[in-house]
Amino acid sequence: MSPDPAFLFPGQESYLPGVWRYLRGGSPAADEAIRTVEAVAAGHGCPPVIPLLVNRERTDGGPPGWEQRQLAVLAASLALAGYLGSVHRVAPGAVCGHGSGGFAALAAAGVLSVHDAAAALCERIAVLRSQRLLPGGMLALEASRERVEALLDDVGEPEVVRAGRDTARRFVVSGPLFALSRVRRAAEEAGVAGARLPVPYAFHHPALAPVAERLRERLRGLDARPSRCPVYSAVELRFLRPGRDDLADWLAADLIAPLSWYSVPGALRDTGIGSFVACGPGDTLARWIGQDDPGARCAAPLPGPATPLEVAAALAP
Repeated sequence: MSPDPAFLFPGQESYLPGVWRYLRGGSPAADEAIRTVEAVAAGHGCPPVIPLLVNRERTDGGPPGWEQRQLAVLAASLALAGYLGSVHRVAPGAVCGHGSGGFAALAAAGVLSVHDAAAALCERIAVLRSQRLLPGGMLALEASRERVEALLDDVGEPEVVRAGRDTARRFVVSGPLFALSRVRRAAEEAGVAGARLPVPYAFHHPALAPVAERLRERLRGLDARPSRCPVYSAVELRFLRPGRDDLADWLAADLIAPLSWYSVPGALRDTGIGSFVACGPGDTLARWIGQDDPGARCAAPLPGPATPLEVAAALAP
């Protein structure tokens, strides 16, 4: 069994305002990651990131706040990875992420530099901004698979697709806002808990295929470095194959294909991983693992600060 945990990187929905106060000054590696993302964002004409990491006020969903949240989560996640490595001496035995977390995972594994990961995410933001997309969103439903499938069949909205599975009883659907509203109303009437995710588009949806293709074009030739640890995809449900997989395809697939966080812990355990770190703001990923496996060893250092003993205790066998 690997002594090193898997680092799991969340997407923009995990944004927490003012999270840098837990890391600022605690590690030069953490500070450098945040300042690098800020500089790259500025060079690509994206809004400043540091105010979201310093100020405690939360910004609401929708453009333009979603752009900052993606970059803020990337910066905080890579800062935490740097902090864990330099202060706690904890390195990833494997990594996995989705959305902005997919870019963070590649950087944490050394496949991309922090600079290149941030630049690639800025390209994704620019492509999404340049497309005329219908207002869309994502809806999480808390129920059994059978009940969610029956609900969607009853509503009969073909533009609402199964976008992901987070736990045994949490499924995510994606589609245009008008269609999602019908699904949400039907869920309420059926007693199924539903919550809109703070995203402005219908991610993990075939309608984003033109965006994905444009992103592939923009990211062709992205320089991939040797990986320090395995990189797993919650979309492809397999590990990155160095020298064989094109990073442009790897990152573009996250826009249109469904994802399954539910499958990630088991797949990583099969390779010898015995513990997990939610390497980003909040404890959502750790909670999802704990819901399906109450005995799982998970650490969620942010918000923190977590002491070395606390991190070690969370990951100890």
